Amino acid sequence: MNFSLVTSIYQTFYDCNDLETNLNLNLSQCTSLYYTFYGCGKNTNNQIILLNTNKVTDWRFAFAGSCSKNVSMLDTSAATQVDNMFANWQ
Repeated sequence: MNFSLVTSIYQTFYDCNDLETNLNLNLSQCTSLYYTFYGCGKNTNNQIILLNTNKVTDWRFAFAGSCSKNVSMLDTSAATQVDNMFANWQ
């Protein structure tokens, strides 16, 4: 999915337990992933690839609630808010 022009994907996949595909997202303009994948607990086998996350400053609760354990390509160099980014992972 191409989210390259989006600046925030706040709660886009929040509590999305029916997500049955791997995600490959281009986030080149995104600055907020606040609660984006929160509560996606049943998707533990899916892979989430986030490309171009070097502008994301807000990662709060992004993967909290036992979201997929297969998250990769995270550039958190611009992060200013990371509270509970991976809260409640088991």
